[in-house]
Amino acid sequence: MDPGSIILDLELDSDKITISLTDFGHAFEPDNAPIPDVDAPIEERELGGFGLFFIQQSVDEMKYHTSEDGNTMTLIKHLAQPSGG
Repeated sequence: MDPGSIILDLELDSDKITISLTDFGHAFEPDNAPIPDVDAPIEERELGGFGLFFIQQSVDEMKYHTSEDGNTMTLIKHLAQPSGG
């Protein structure tokens, strides 16, 4: 695959949404990414790092796996169940 290609897989279940993004570029280890200082004044903030931060704040689970078949980030968001009433 072309290093610029991305495969998007979306799965909707009754209780969750699962999004898997696979790319073919350099591996990236999210656990080693610096955490942005969200409390710093905007003019003092380092560039970058907020995309991963916002993803982590928006989903319930995030998994990352790299292999010779590509790099896959899986995001899971649990859906609120309607209250029976």
